[in-house]
Amino acid sequence: MAVVTVDGANANVDRDLDAGNQVYLPECGMWIHVVARTTVDRPDLLILDQTDCLANGHEVSDEEDELFDLGRDLGADIVAYYIQGDTAGFRGCAAHPPGRRGFWVGDTATQWTFAHELTHVVGDNRHVGDTDNLMFGNTGGITNPPPDLTDDQCARIRRDEAMGDCVLAVQGRPTFLRVHDRGTGFGPPDDHIDVEAVVQLDSRPGESFGFRMREDGELPARQGMLDLLRSAFERETPVRLDYRRTGLTTGVVLRVADLP
Repeated sequence: MAVVTVDGANANVDRDLDAGNQVYLPECGMWIHVVARTTVDRPDLLILDQTDCLANGHEVSDEEDELFDLGRDLGADIVAYYIQGDTAGFRGCAAHPPGRRGFWVGDTATQWTFAHELTHVVGDNRHVGDTDNLMFGNTGGITNPPPDLTDDQCARIRRDEAMGDCVLAVQGRPTFLRVHDRGTGFGPPDDHIDVEAVVQLDSRPGESFGFRMREDGELPARQGMLDLLRSAFERETPVRLDYRRTGLTTGVVLRVADLP
């Protein structure tokens, strides 16, 4: 997905992404990834002229139509908009013009509003009465955070066209390199990776990336990855890792490239 902030809005993008992934990752095994962010100077769109937030039968105002045109060139099917609010007093809203999927988040939003509105869009999940669930109607009334998602809600999200396989990339110099016994893994119980080789980079403090070193058909390739990392660690030179996110601070490495 992509994020567009209207200049003047109180945007908490990193807070909201972290909160959303505290739900999506453990509950559904999925990760919310932003491919692009931009800020636009449109003070006329900070407070939308909007009268309802209906999933069906929503009347799109001229200002909504203009807002949801922004960011369509950022390479994402779904666009999130940070504004100040609307004339109806909502924290956020996922009603959108046909063919332009997205939602907006206002200044009064809680840390769960972003993910709540996103979950309306992906999988067409509706409100529920369970106050422990992300889709409780008022995110300010959510209890026992982080909130839950049911198996059915997760299944609906997985079936959405926007939820594809996501390979991420990171570059940096290795600052930590560890190889340990098979099956011991790395990290705390709530953010654990079942790997034998672990690397940390100077560009992503607090995050760890790893891969397995087991007797299978992938071992020669993984030995080559480890050799590249050892060389880069010794020479203090940068590498690029292609990986899949598996936890809030962990990922499984697919490829390693030596950088000049």
